[in-house]
Amino acid sequence: MNFGRWWQGSALGDWHGSPAPTRGGPINGFTTTETWHGRVVVVSASGSIDTESAPRLYGAAAVAVQKKPTGFVFDFTDVDLLASAGMQVLVTTMRMLGPTVGYAVVADGPGTSQPLSVAGIDDLVDVVTSLDEALRRVGAA
Repeated sequence: MNFGRWWQGSALGDWHGSPAPTRGGPINGFTTTETWHGRVVVVSASGSIDTESAPRLYGAAAVAVQKKPTGFVFDFTDVDLLASAGMQVLVTTMRMLGPTVGYAVVADGPGTSQPLSVAGIDDLVDVVTSLDEALRRVGAA
């Protein structure tokens, strides 16, 4: 799969690189981690997801998608702000996964679940309040 130039026409239009590394030091307090529950991947993030950090979230998601999981969960338990650039990563990831891969987002706070609801993304993606519930929804538990 070629994940280059996914950003064209987006708020992330100035990001021209390959998928960002999934590990390493924080960028303005933003970090991602990847964990596996069988063939289900959980990409956890902490900090704020905005135009500066969304490319790193995308990079973590793209690396995980290339490993062909049967389920995918974004865990935003430790995210304090989810801006539109981050929501675009959610939709892009859903498209990369295709319709046969279970997909859910853990978001339970005014800075995460409320923007997802206002944008209507919760109509496209299972948005739940706990990782256990997300894992059940995508078939890992």
